Amino acid sequence: MRNTNNTTLKKSAVKHFVDGYVKANKFIQDEKRKRLRKLSSEESLREYDELCKTWALSDATDNLKELDRERIRSLLARRRDLNRAGTR
Repeated sequence: MRNTNNTTLKKSAVKHFVDGYVKANKFIQDEKRKRLRKLSSEESLREYDELCKTWALSDATDNLKELDRERIRSLLARRRDLNRAGTR
């Protein structure tokens, strides 16, 4: 198998790489399920509201800076919530 740099890729190495991604994706999905099961009704509703707000902002393509700010705010809030949950 050749890539664009004319170096040979071993099929076994590519398979190992892809298998790693499959395992990582399964782990991430399992962790998401665990986190979502532990959410309270209020936390779940807040996350849903944030998703709706972000979706509404995404319709305004001329307002990408505001969308980026909202996304960052949302990610920081989620991280803060996860950090708090981790200390319980």
